Amino acid sequence: DDLLHGDLGGPSDAGTPLDEGSDPDDSFAAMVLNAKKARLCARLAASRRPWSKGNTAAATLQGPADAHGVQPNVTLDSRVVGAEFWDNVQHDGVHLIELFGGMCAGLEMLLRNGVKVHRYTYVDLGPEAAPPGMRRADAHAVRAVAQHRIHELQRRYPRLLPDSAVEDVFALPQDVRAIDTAALVKVGVEKASALVTVAGWECQDLSQAGHSKGLQGPHSRTFFDTVRIVGAVQQLRKGKPTGYILENSPMQWSPVQHIREKVFPYVCRAIGTPTDLDAARFGSGGHRHRNFWTNLSDPAQLMLARDIWHRDPTVTVDGLLDPGRFSRPATRMEREQFYPAHAAAAVAAVARRALPTLVAYVGSRAFVLGAPGRLHHADGSDAGEPNPSERERILGYRTGDTAAPGVTERQRHEITGKAMDANTMEALWGMAEALHTVGGHTGAQRGGSHHQQLPPDHTGCLLYTSPSPRDS
Repeated sequence: DDLLHGDLGGPSDAGTPLDEGSDPDDSFAAMVLNAKKARLCARLAASRRPWSKGNTAAATLQGPADAHGVQPNVTLDSRVVGAEFWDNVQHDGVHLIELFGGMCAGLEMLLRNGVKVHRYTYVDLGPEAAPPGMRRADAHAVRAVAQHRIHELQRRYPRLLPDSAVEDVFALPQDVRAIDTAALVKVGVEKASALVTVAGWECQDLSQAGHSKGLQGPHSRTFFDTVRIVGAVQQLRKGKPTGYILENSPMQWSPVQHIREKVFPYVCRAIGTPTDLDAARFGSGGHRHRNFWTNLSDPAQLMLARDIWHRDPTVTVDGLLDPGRFSRPATRMEREQFYPAHAAAAVAAVARRALPTLVAYVGSRAFVLGAPGRLHHADGSDAGEPNPSERERILGYRTGDTAAPGVTERQRHEITGKAMDANTMEALWGMAEALHTVGGHTGAQRGGSHHQQLPPDHTGCLLYTSPSPRDS
């Protein structure tokens, strides 16, 4: 009786509204998503597992306030948003701030779920903010893809993403290090009745594919800017409903001891308890196991919803590839941390339902000749790695979503390798919405300012430092 196969039934009366004038494929997808939400609500309501108490951690602040009354924050207010947030989302829409915006995954998440975005603020390393190690051409490519994606999403969702929402989409500094309280005030973060911040800070120094330098690495140190910005938004809004979704690698599964045992607990003390999700569970063509920290719902409840949701087992990778290109059969099931898309492979080889995780660089060991991710032609000859269009579909996007004018195949490969999975993001919001619908939201924010003051001499958890990068 899984959610993604069997009799889904018709669309529910409540749920994702259809956007008049939208693309027919998107309208049909909204109907299917409504059916999934309706069945998820029914399964959650019938569950006999007790609801947890929810996150209860208020923000911890330390130090003098700036001219706008914002203090440096050690931790975020991770308490679950309440009914007022969801009511405001339904009636007024949201102001979405997307840091490290990439392919605008947060924007598409909201639109697929029928949420009107009345203002969209995008941040990523555009050409004016490119660091010394980044080619300016690549920074131009990131900006070009963002503009292309916004235009396409406006075409697909004209009612949910009006022109007025994107008039000043790049108004914030495009380097997160340069975003201060004054900049946040300038884009009106305190005005919206509901605001959501989505951010997947850079993972290169934390992931298994990186160099394990931790939060002191040149990329992943942007974690501190993420906490600073999200915390400032929470304070500026003075108790108004404010949601966040933060994404990064599943550090608890890292083979590197200090990432697993020091960095991961430190991150959780600052931003809450994560829910780990693998894109293969939600119908994507590749594994993409990530942690999501959010105050939209209690993480224990999200894990309950996650465990109810399963992919259609008849959908295979080959259906996402260009004609004449094929994947290798799966001959063994996945490691424990991943969704078991190939559980039957423990008995015999099965058609591949999920490729290994896509990364930003060409030549990953999972995609070299003879590896599980390598493709072949009908005659058995080598077909190389998935191309950029295939990578888009594997991640749940549409063909050509990164094919902006002037963007090369290599740049498309890199941009998709850094993107959040679109199907996972859609499901995450849908699960949180379903949990609210069945009354699973507890420990919620109820308005007012919820901050815990620290004495000036408190130094705990301000910054994780490691004596030196090490492998164990």
